Amino acid sequence: MADKKGRSQAEVPRVALLWVHFGPYHLARLRALRRNCHVTAIQFASSQEMYGWRTNINAELITLRTETYRAASSLEGFLRLWTILKETNPDVLFIPGYREPLALVAALWGKVHGRTNVLMSDSTVFDQPRSKWKESLKARLARCLFQKAFVSGKRSASYLQSLNCRHLFFEVGYDVVDNEHFATRVAAIQASKLLDLRSRPFLFVGRLVAAKNLSLLLDAFAAYRRFGGKRSLEIIGHGPLESSLKASAAVVELSGAVSFGGFQTYESLPERYAHAACLILPSISEPWGLVVNEAMAAGLPVIVSDRCGCVDDLVEDGSNGYVFPALSSKALTDCLLTIDALDDRCLKAMGRRSKEMITKFSLETWVNAVLRLAQGRPNAPQLPESAASY
Repeated sequence: MADKKGRSQAEVPRVALLWVHFGPYHLARLRALRRNCHVTAIQFASSQEMYGWRTNINAELITLRTETYRAASSLEGFLRLWTILKETNPDVLFIPGYREPLALVAALWGKVHGRTNVLMSDSTVFDQPRSKWKESLKARLARCLFQKAFVSGKRSASYLQSLNCRHLFFEVGYDVVDNEHFATRVAAIQASKLLDLRSRPFLFVGRLVAAKNLSLLLDAFAAYRRFGGKRSLEIIGHGPLESSLKASAAVVELSGAVSFGGFQTYESLPERYAHAACLILPSISEPWGLVVNEAMAAGLPVIVSDRCGCVDDLVEDGSNGYVFPALSSKALTDCLLTIDALDDRCLKAMGRRSKEMITKFSLETWVNAVLRLAQGRPNAPQLPESAASY
């Protein structure tokens, strides 16, 4: 059997692709990769408490435990993972970091058996507080257990560089979504309805947790309305702060201008993007921000805080969106007012630029990067140019 480029799959190394839990993004990547090589897909658990996804157990995946991930980290899980790797005998293991115990078990198996371990990482310097001893331990683990790395973009490559991991061969482009899923569905929805750009709301999509900085978003949006802004704000997602955020919106008399749409499935999200004017991601801690990929694939401008790992790769300030300091409510208000002042022609041009830019972060580019890592390109002594220039 040959892949799309005429290579025999027997010539392509056997790949083990591991994640804590395969959500919609991961399944899209897996299916694209399977069109090009043999893949054993292993998830540590069938769900994660922090996300609303639950993966149906099927032949696509090997699931260690049909429970939440917290329950999967046990001696039984460690032994089962070791046995699965022994039976499937991969040449290359793509491993989700070095924080999770099961990820370390997989890396140890690869090390003991002389296989290639690829570290998948989107961590950045900014996504959480750093301590010297923890960073030293991470550096030792990365240098000892991994030969290559698959990172999301400039900031994650720069972070691994800071851990003195320049020996690793890097590929950039780890964080992608199925762009076509969003682009085609949004286009179909917009073609079937008359949607006035001037009346479309600002949109937030994500978990309702402190790291997403939603209190600042509400403050900035309230100021935007006081300055005469007419758009509404739609908040999509669920989480522990939902009740307090609704109360905050009521206190500042935004109840009519802010709506909470709750958790939306992967299938229903394109509908929300189709009706939006612009995505806002105001996080104070965000390794990447896949909702920015989604919104760009849907043809939206984006407003993203400078703490989000994707900004250096996905946001051209003033071209397809705006970057603002994560702790500045005024700066976010200014971005909202700037978007509001643009006419339809300019908004559409920003959306087109988003769609152009996100083609560099597609399933195809993800698969190509995985194949380059799997097929034994020699280690490079330095980061790719895009990361080294950060």
